[in-house]
Amino acid sequence: MNTTDKKETKMKEIEVEGQPAPADTKSWFEYSWKLQQGVPERLEDAAKFLAVMISLSLTIISTGLGQFKEIVFQPVFILIGLLLWLAALFFAFMVLFPRKYRFHSMSVESIKSTHARIIRKKQVSLFIAVVCYFIPFLLLVVFFVFSL
Repeated sequence: MNTTDKKETKMKEIEVEGQPAPADTKSWFEYSWKLQQGVPERLEDAAKFLAVMISLSLTIISTGLGQFKEIVFQPVFILIGLLLWLAALFFAFMVLFPRKYRFHSMSVESIKSTHARIIRKKQVSLFIAVVCYFIPFLLLVVFFVFSL
């Protein structure tokens, strides 16, 4: 017996019997795949919304700067708040900024790991943007409460 006959014999021994998955199971797997593949788009949508909110906040704060000077004890805190909002805007744009991601187009594992890396980078940038956005609000609330 030569080696090809041995391989064919082994292939016949490995036959697996089974039934196709139910239709609802297949649809849930497809939903799960689409959900996972759509994560970067949803993160980008959240970053767009956050960028709009940051822009509105900067506009409101810059027009009422005179009133905020009365509430805030040290003017340096206003500067820190404005810088944090600009940092938040920067990190929100980093979520939207297209980057070069390298992967092997013939390797599913390479594509999956690149997709996971894209998601991780976008999540970290969005998280930093959200934190930088809310810190000035907390500062304003603290100063407002102490000014009462």
